[in-house]
Amino acid sequence: MRREAFRNDGLPVPDIATNPSDPNYDVNGTWSQTENHDWQKELIGNFAAYTNLNMSFSGGNDLTQYTLRGTFNRQGSMFPGEYDDKRGALNFNLVSYSANKKLKIDFTGNYLKNTNLNAQFDVSPFTLRAPNAPASFKPDGTLNWGGPNSDNANNPYAYTVRSYENKTDNLVISFRPSYQLIKGLVASANIGLTKLDANITTTQPQSSYSPLYLALSPINPNLILTKNQQKTWIAEPQLNYDFSLIGVKMSALLGTTFQKSDNQGNYVVGMNFVSDALIGNIANAGTVQTADGGSYLYNYNALFGRLNANLDDKYIINLTGRRDGSSKFGPDRQFGNFYSAAMAWIFSSEKFAQDLTFLSLGKLRASYGTSGNDGINNYAYYDLYSRRSNTYQGATGFAPGALANPDVAWEKNAKLEFGLDLAFFNDRISLSSVYYNNRSSNQLLSYRLPSMTGYSSIPNYNFPALVENSGWEFILNTSNIAKKELQWNTSFNISINRNKLIKFDNLENSSYASSLEIGQPVTGRALAWVYAGIDPNTGLYTVRKLDGTTGSDAGSNLYAGHPVYETTRVLTLPKFFGGINNTLRYKGLQLDIFLQFVKQTGQQSLLQDVPGIFNVDVYSTGFISSNVPVQFLDRWQKPGDKARYQRYSQSAAGRNAYNSWLYSDASYVDASFIRAKNITLSYQLPGWLKDKMKLKNASINLSGQNLFTITSYEGRDPETQAFYILPPMKVFVAGLQINL
Repeated sequence: MRREAFRNDGLPVPDIATNPSDPNYDVNGTWSQTENHDWQKELIGNFAAYTNLNMSFSGGNDLTQYTLRGTFNRQGSMFPGEYDDKRGALNFNLVSYSANKKLKIDFTGNYLKNTNLNAQFDVSPFTLRAPNAPASFKPDGTLNWGGPNSDNANNPYAYTVRSYENKTDNLVISFRPSYQLIKGLVASANIGLTKLDANITTTQPQSSYSPLYLALSPINPNLILTKNQQKTWIAEPQLNYDFSLIGVKMSALLGTTFQKSDNQGNYVVGMNFVSDALIGNIANAGTVQTADGGSYLYNYNALFGRLNANLDDKYIINLTGRRDGSSKFGPDRQFGNFYSAAMAWIFSSEKFAQDLTFLSLGKLRASYGTSGNDGINNYAYYDLYSRRSNTYQGATGFAPGALANPDVAWEKNAKLEFGLDLAFFNDRISLSSVYYNNRSSNQLLSYRLPSMTGYSSIPNYNFPALVENSGWEFILNTSNIAKKELQWNTSFNISINRNKLIKFDNLENSSYASSLEIGQPVTGRALAWVYAGIDPNTGLYTVRKLDGTTGSDAGSNLYAGHPVYETTRVLTLPKFFGGINNTLRYKGLQLDIFLQFVKQTGQQSLLQDVPGIFNVDVYSTGFISSNVPVQFLDRWQKPGDKARYQRYSQSAAGRNAYNSWLYSDASYVDASFIRAKNITLSYQLPGWLKDKMKLKNASINLSGQNLFTITSYEGRDPETQAFYILPPMKVFVAGLQINL
């Protein structure tokens, strides 16, 4: 392929003998022409071990019950290197009642310890290295950087020398007392504490960089220590009153929430270590720098109430109201009021439905409500500054980090929903259907600014837009076979979702005039060139110009309103998605099969650069685009050819033409798929055997995740649609569950 690319570009194949500095190592004689590495198999074709252990104890009497549970989980990595993720957790729950059952105390605690050893870089991009690239290690086991020119400068195993370790301790305690003051009136509280400690250690030893890299950009080994501690407490007292009023069952709830979060973080960078051997201890660093790692205080307060009325279990009304306050907003903007109302009519309980013996349940429901969102950074209404490492006359300097927005306020969402629930033949068939219309205003987003302002955006801004998300959701459950020893149940769900921009104040004069359009989707609307095919004479991709002609130099300079080339929009939001689950039981044997399906358009992700190119940028993950999938064998080779892909090329013109195709509507294809998300086979030991072994319960199970995918998509994965992201892994699990 590479030699053909040079011939197509009218150039001789380089030779290291005549040009010692030539960087085309794969074809110029620097690298062996008989070497043949399967990088995909070597780098991401490994198995990752998975272990999950659970053990629990429970007991008690009528007034006190307790449960103690311990878990251990270990998950390995497919990448080369000693990576794994180990988690251990201890959970307890204690529930106690007074003798008269008026007082109840529910105390729960959970402690999780996690040690995550992970790679600093996803090596998936290296799977398209040239097959004749040198071996990654020398005979003595050290990294192979190649010859004097560091022709193997981007050795993928360099990333295994750099370490990342994240140690996390998470403690969650919840105390929920309740007391019946009088008949129907219960006072309760939810009091909780969460304490999270994270310690992250990363090392970048000098040995993980090639001699060429160090010559161009000298660096010293460094050690980065990041510490973060977050403490959150919550107190939520409530009063709940159940009573009857003129034959109507009533339930009233009044409560308030107090929440506070304190986050303290810092990181320390150690540099100028004498050698890699000393990099593990910050005390050995010649230079130490410290910085804030994200410290903040957050307060939240709410007052809420709910009233529920139920007449004859046929007519139900539910009303709620709440007032939420957040410290993320400035004065006079901290509080927001929200409400909802819901109604339901169980018409299957009406007299006219009694003769419909096939109808088990018929329910109509409708609701409308508003909710808020404060999902932005803390201190958004302040001008923020960050400390710089540089000093002036011995004093540390500060630089502007973000613009203040004193007017930022709660995002508001209004949701209207209608539902119909039906069940037939003693619940053998049930159907739930929902239509929803959700309108969001005051969205908390980053608002782009012209670069002349000195800032790229206002990071916390209430968008002057009204966005509608609407759709249908259906759930169908059927009991296909209901025998004593044989049962077959099916559950099917499907969602059809849409979004569009309803209103945007002064859109034509905003920085979003070229990307948003009233009545069109806000997301999943990609801009693209209009593809015009392969030029039969040059063998290069072409896209359409505004004057009706075609060209190959549009490249990646894609923007709306281009003066030369025509653009279009491609909708990539899923048209629908859902899943189907089948459960088959025969005596003690059970088989569960869950299939996921998505109907969508997505962008091809076969490779990232023009076939025929060889990347020699020592600062990037270079040498990764030298190989291509077999689909590219169907390429243009001579004038008059009709091929699917353009000619191989290593020239700037070839790369520009390839980018013209990559950013055109031709690169968007059918990315629909059906995936076997989970298949589980389990077996319950028969009763006589459990009695003989003195076991309450015992089962064996085998399961597999992501076992197969049915799709016409030719990229690595139709769900992620990204070449540089590892697709969902196949997971096989064997398990044993025993209850004593």
